[in-house]
Amino acid sequence: YQRRVHGISFIYYSKMAQKKSGMEIYNSSMTLIKSELLTFTYGTFMMQLLKDYVNPEEVNAKIEEIGMNIGNRLVDEFFAKSGYGICTTRRDIAYKIAEGFAMFLGVKPDLEDFKSDDREFALVFDDTAFTYFVELPEPTSPLIYANVMCGIIKGALKTLNIVAKCTFIKDKLKGDERNKIHVVLEQELVDKPEEVKAKQIEQYS
Repeated sequence: YQRRVHGISFIYYSKMAQKKSGMEIYNSSMTLIKSELLTFTYGTFMMQLLKDYVNPEEVNAKIEEIGMNIGNRLVDEFFAKSGYGICTTRRDIAYKIAEGFAMFLGVKPDLEDFKSDDREFALVFDDTAFTYFVELPEPTSPLIYANVMCGIIKGALKTLNIVAKCTFIKDKLKGDERNKIHVVLEQELVDKPEEVKAKQIEQYS
């Protein structure tokens, strides 16, 4: 891209020119080791949380909070590895979330239920490393075992100045055919858009 400062044009060759899909990046890494490590680490962590908190709703809130911290940190890695530019539309946000799933989990969700203004949509997918080998003793329990994924989405979007609400509305661990996360882009913080854009150009160029 070209940047003009005090009448002088500077041409920058962006690293984003070489775009890669999320699945390409996932398949080029040590996927088996990463998936198994995530499965067993997350399982051990969840067992400890269930011992520490009696109320499943508290567990849901805790793992969502942890997921937000993870999502906040994954944004940089996603843009650096994929070569994608900044999000230009709400639908573009949805596509990049799906690519993020593919990059980090090896699962490419289907995008469904877009509203007319694209503020709402759903991610539909099968098992991920968070839920491999997991069986809930009480499918009717309010526990959302993989709620960390909702937190990751919210945390990543918050880093991009977008406030979102994410909710598991279908859960394979509770008998549904596929998993489904409903996403609502509640607020786009446009008070400092140029700062956000400048930060992304600086980091991923």
